[in-house]
Amino acid sequence: MMKRGKHAKPIEYTDELNIQFECQISYKDYRNLMFELTFKKPIYIILTIIIITFMFSGLFIFLRDDTTLNPTSIVIIAIWLFIFPFLILRQAKNTYKMNKIFHEQLNYTLNNNAVL
Repeated sequence: MMKRGKHAKPIEYTDELNIQFECQISYKDYRNLMFELTFKKPIYIILTIIIITFMFSGLFIFLRDDTTLNPTSIVIIAIWLFIFPFLILRQAKNTYKMNKIFHEQLNYTLNNNAVL
């Protein structure tokens, strides 16, 4: 992986190049990509930090003052920590099942002139 601002140095290759490979996108890889792309957005990172801070401060107050947590905060925490990832998982599973390209065998050929 290249770092920003640095360019790859081309290496001269004079021999005949002929590489062929086949692959298929697995459900596990697609699911992990969907989670990574969803939670990589800054808004989710900020919301997660706010909710976790809210959760821990609520628990600290609950344990210190012997009072109960606000039911609204419990619902917000439950939605964010359990229901939201479950919805992403269900959507990824449905999309993977419905999209035929994920089930096709992908064939690639790499030679001196092009990637086919």
